[in-house]
Amino acid sequence: MVCADLDEEAAAATTHRITDAGGTATAVMVDIADPASGATLVAHTTTHHGRLDVLHNNAGIGVAGAVHELSEHDWDRCLDVNLRGTFLVSRAALPVMLEQRSGAIVHTCSNHATVGSPRLAAYHASKGGIRALTRQMARDYAPDIRVNCVSPGLVDTPIARRGRGSTPEEAAAAWRLREESNRYFGRAAQPREIAFGVLFLASDEAAFLTGHDLVMSGGQGEVAF
Repeated sequence: MVCADLDEEAAAATTHRITDAGGTATAVMVDIADPASGATLVAHTTTHHGRLDVLHNNAGIGVAGAVHELSEHDWDRCLDVNLRGTFLVSRAALPVMLEQRSGAIVHTCSNHATVGSPRLAAYHASKGGIRALTRQMARDYAPDIRVNCVSPGLVDTPIARRGRGSTPEEAAAAWRLREESNRYFGRAAQPREIAFGVLFLASDEAAFLTGHDLVMSGGQGEVAF
């Protein structure tokens, strides 16, 4: 496993959790919006591990704002990380997988790719692009390389918890409302739950699955947060 993150300390912390559990992992700091980072990540992977079997494009950011409220900078940054970053890292990884004639790519999409929610124009656009790119890449690289995506709904992460509200109290109250809005479970997903979906798509158990969007939104495919 290679843990790549813009936050070098976070990448190292994840790596330590893997190695402490008996796995093999290395860490590398990358900014996936930078074209050079994809090449750096792939070179690190092949140098330390000898091959590249799975790519999980998971990095993402959100920028609040309706279209008339967004600056070009905020729009570009959101799409640069979420959509362009997915393209850049995939482009760097594909030559290795093509030479191996094997590989699995999993993009993190979102239920926001198919439903609307208030004031997240750039995020919705980026995730809709990832969903379309998944299907297109699946067609180009079958049968040797499978390309799928996973679409979570609300996930319990630090970024999600502080996403709305100008004070800690307002953010906590907004978080409770967001969790309660899930009419099926009344809560957000835990990251581990989404990880199992990614693991399935990357595994040999999904050997006949490509171009698929695995929606893991706790039943709320028709409602975004």
